[in-house]
Amino acid sequence: MSDVPRRDPAALLADPRINSEQLRLYDDPDGCPVLVVGCVHDHPASTFRARALVESLRPDVVGVELPRLALPLFERVGRDANGDASTGGEMSAALAAAANTGADRTGIDTLGPRFARSLLSELRRESASLDTLERVLGSVSDVAGHALSCRLSAALGRFGTAAPVNDRANEHDIGRDATPSMQAEDEHRQLTRSLSVLRAFEQPLANDVVDAAREETMVASLADVRQRGSVVAVVGFDHLSGMTKLLDARGWTRYDPDAESLERFLH
Repeated sequence: MSDVPRRDPAALLADPRINSEQLRLYDDPDGCPVLVVGCVHDHPASTFRARALVESLRPDVVGVELPRLALPLFERVGRDANGDASTGGEMSAALAAAANTGADRTGIDTLGPRFARSLLSELRRESASLDTLERVLGSVSDVAGHALSCRLSAALGRFGTAAPVNDRANEHDIGRDATPSMQAEDEHRQLTRSLSVLRAFEQPLANDVVDAAREETMVASLADVRQRGSVVAVVGFDHLSGMTKLLDARGWTRYDPDAESLERFLH
């Protein structure tokens, strides 16, 4: 049993860094709760949110938006930071909290047969051009290279480096020493700005194809790991809408994430 302090759901939701816009709560067909947490990568508000929800709800499984190959290095970064990851952001923070509370940890994103099938299906559906195919392959190659470098660094133990994590980290103008309200406001501004950019400029088809395949892969992975019990999944906020549509299409029961519904994790 973990000695990490647990907060009740009402206390969690009282923090400005945690609100229903960032959460999607479902019951799977067996009545087991699955919570998907949207994050701005490496933002201090998101890092807090991922860690606090895992520590307090104590799910059986924590899934993160990483290939499984990359998981060990992000776990090490979170462990070295004593669960308050200054590097690795929300992914390392969630993994450290999962380790502290005894939850299983898994990567739910890309680089496997399931992702390959989803990617091929999306390419066929979009009748992708050669240029789009080349862009997609380049994107996937970049993800695979990063995951392999993470795995190699983790395998080297103390001789390895956290550079594959640090080099991909997003920098933000606000730090963990800012007040919760300041962190939440800054995160909201960044999300609003990102949405405005997306509405103003059409994303390349290659990005749409890869994102759709990733979201299908992550939802299918959640459907697998939920068989081990309750699940908290930590993903980028830009994947939250797509994953929500896919989970709704599976017929899972969706709840408003309030204090009462989150109590389901505590039973």
